[in-house]
Amino acid sequence: MTVRVAIACQGGGSHTAFTAGALKAILEADPGTKPFEIVAVSGTSGGAICALLTWYGLIRDGRRQNGQLGNGDTGNGDTIDGRTEAAALVSEFWTREWPEGNATLSSRDALRGFAESVRTRDPRMAAARLLDSVRNDLVQIVGPWMSNPAFGINVELNPYFISNLVELASSRSGRPLETVRRMWDAQLAIMELLASFVDFDDVKKTMAAADGFLPALHIGAVDVLGGGFKVFSSQADPALWRVDGITAETIVASTALPTLMRAVAVGESVYWDGLFSQNPPIHDLPDAHSGRNPDNNPEEIWIIRINPRRRVEEPRNTADIHDRRNELAGNLSLQHEIRSIRKINDLLENGVIDERHDGHGYRHVEIREIEMSPTLAGKLEPLSKLDRKTEFIHRLIADGERQAAAALRAWGYV
Repeated sequence: MTVRVAIACQGGGSHTAFTAGALKAILEADPGTKPFEIVAVSGTSGGAICALLTWYGLIRDGRRQNGQLGNGDTGNGDTIDGRTEAAALVSEFWTREWPEGNATLSSRDALRGFAESVRTRDPRMAAARLLDSVRNDLVQIVGPWMSNPAFGINVELNPYFISNLVELASSRSGRPLETVRRMWDAQLAIMELLASFVDFDDVKKTMAAADGFLPALHIGAVDVLGGGFKVFSSQADPALWRVDGITAETIVASTALPTLMRAVAVGESVYWDGLFSQNPPIHDLPDAHSGRNPDNNPEEIWIIRINPRRRVEEPRNTADIHDRRNELAGNLSLQHEIRSIRKINDLLENGVIDERHDGHGYRHVEIREIEMSPTLAGKLEPLSKLDRKTEFIHRLIADGERQAAAALRAWGYV
């Protein structure tokens, strides 16, 4: 009997590459005697991107190929396998080099590539990658000094100031300076990068025309003006899709860390990173399909956790304090949501309330977790959440694959 599963993806900057690795292992797993079906995905921040790419691959299951990764034509009439497509999208997003993906080369490799490009081809792309890699390395080198307790300072740049400065430079130069804008305007960069992987117009049409079952997607953010949680959903009313559904803006809203990005306007409000609210949102997952296909509600929720619940040492420098504060904000909310689901499970087990098997009402939902290995988690620093070097990303992905594979074996799924 196939087990219906919802996967919840926690976010945390570059550390979310661990989530990508875990998803890849799950999507590529060969379930033996205990098959499972992914009926819902949720995520916040970087986890929102992972959840989006996974969901996008799954809802394209059975459709014809049309040429590029995620949207491409093989010319042989092959149809898309949803899990394979999803695994490829998640992996490519995190491992492709900027600006085609999220990763960046080391400064040494980028400099070598630039030198070679000067002799052989147009050097502009190589120059952009070199600048991106230098910026990435500078953050890792200078960052620890800026949050050292000996100095007692914390230097942060206002994202609105950066955005206005880039716009001013563009207007004064008489040309758009798109490469510079993408490098310093994180909101624009992520939105354009997502659009190269996901056809959001196609998403809207697919969900509006769906007359059968499709997996659900929930994306967590926080309403800056209203002060409440916000879950953008693939189950949103088509008439309210722009403000409640899955668009490039709502995904970027979930990633808008206020120290790095401007708040994202959606409808009549603006939104910040869901790390401050639900990281990831799981409260609504047990009833993800109650409106349309209640028989497809999940029986299990698998949480891919990257933020540690416990720390060995007291955070003392500014970066560590900020990092732990953000971890606690997301973790405490998540723990409350886990506790509420497990409370229902306890009431059902003790006969206080009755379980229903018709897709409505209360029923037992098993919660399982996949966590980063202690060896890797113990080596990570707050600033490494901003480190996009290829070798670091691959190390996180590999750990995610190993941890997820071990979990699937322990749970009896492979």
